[in-house]
Amino acid sequence: MLRYLRQLALLTVLLAGYAVFTLAQGNGNELLFPLKDKESRNKADRHTFEAEAANLIGGASKVFDSSASCGFTARLDEPGDGIRFSNLPDAGKLAIRYASVEVGTISVAVNGQPIRKVNVHSSGDLTSSFLYAITDIEPEITAYPFQTETSIADWHYRTGQKYMEAKKVIELLMQNVSRNGTMLLNITQKGRGDLDPEVIRICKDVGAWLKMNGEAVYGSRPFEVFGNDTVCYTRNHGYVYATLLDWNGSPISLGSLRTGSSTLGKVSKVELLGSNLVIDFVQDEKGLTITPVGLVRSLSGIDDQSLASKCRVLRITHNKDWINDDDPGVIAPGWLRKCNLGSGDYNNDLTTSNSPGDVWTCSFSGTKNSVIAPKEPGAGKIEVQIDDKTRVIADLSITGTRQAQEVVCEISDLTTGRHTIRIINRGLGPVSVDAMIVKEENKEYRSE
Repeated sequence: MLRYLRQLALLTVLLAGYAVFTLAQGNGNELLFPLKDKESRNKADRHTFEAEAANLIGGASKVFDSSASCGFTARLDEPGDGIRFSNLPDAGKLAIRYASVEVGTISVAVNGQPIRKVNVHSSGDLTSSFLYAITDIEPEITAYPFQTETSIADWHYRTGQKYMEAKKVIELLMQNVSRNGTMLLNITQKGRGDLDPEVIRICKDVGAWLKMNGEAVYGSRPFEVFGNDTVCYTRNHGYVYATLLDWNGSPISLGSLRTGSSTLGKVSKVELLGSNLVIDFVQDEKGLTITPVGLVRSLSGIDDQSLASKCRVLRITHNKDWINDDDPGVIAPGWLRKCNLGSGDYNNDLTTSNSPGDVWTCSFSGTKNSVIAPKEPGAGKIEVQIDDKTRVIADLSITGTRQAQEVVCEISDLTTGRHTIRIINRGLGPVSVDAMIVKEENKEYRSE
């Protein structure tokens, strides 16, 4: 779950659809922001912001309500109505206390980050009956996995309830996966355990989409950036995947996939999953511009045409292949994951250790292994073992400017087949593991 929201300065809450919705102020209806540090969380400290203090957006209005602590609520009747808070402190979790007479969603945006949809359930009345909507909004890629729980409608079945569309389910899923998260989706059942035909259709659409595009999801890892509200990036088996969330099939430029990236190499091929359509591309310092050669047809077997046509995945082949420090199979007890570093390391992340004796290990197939790590002033030494034999002790300390993506060990006499590498912190300062580049018979290894 969310550990913190950094530099929280602006919160916008918008009514996205369906529900008539009110926000009351003070103890009646509130926005709660528990402080991000561990001590504050243990004390259950929180910041409360009254709806009356927010700026109104669209047709939002302040309405007298005797059940609110200070006598007012902020009422959002139509899609686009909203409230805006400015200059809020750092925080970790958002709780909105509201009243609603229908099921729907609200959109929550923090500091211009991708919009997060939050389910709204019926409290039975617009006054005197309130519920809480609590959401964890990951502002960036997290060092460790998290899980988001949401529901396709009310958590408990209600006759006539409205369901989250399949396209929205995929959008939320990819916003989580691209940040190192997973998503638990509650499928609301009737009392006998059966499902409405509509929700069955939605689930089948989600399944059909994942069957064609699942390689961008299952077993994937975050890329060096997660993307934005129109594209989500992941990586898997050496490929980079760009999941387009609202694409109309026209040429599009992806700025994060430009030349000169710390992680992405020279792009040699772009493919559209679920299609044989040729994709032309140009990669330069401004980004990767892709142009379909012909009409982009919708994915087959999906009833939700918005999902079938607008949510598409690009598989991108490039020449800078590596095994990252947190890829599947890596075991590193006692080491600390760090990401979003902006220091030129592979995938913008590192696995670090401050304790001599800590071991980082994984298995690989190949005849040549190059260990990549940063060198910097005050760093310690690492011992590299292959199949329990010490091959080198590398000093990661240098004088002068920090050097990222340094080849600190290169072993080229390995036999064909599987091997196990162990990297051990040998002290004298902190050490980091960035990546490995593995080759076999003059071919770069692409993990499977």
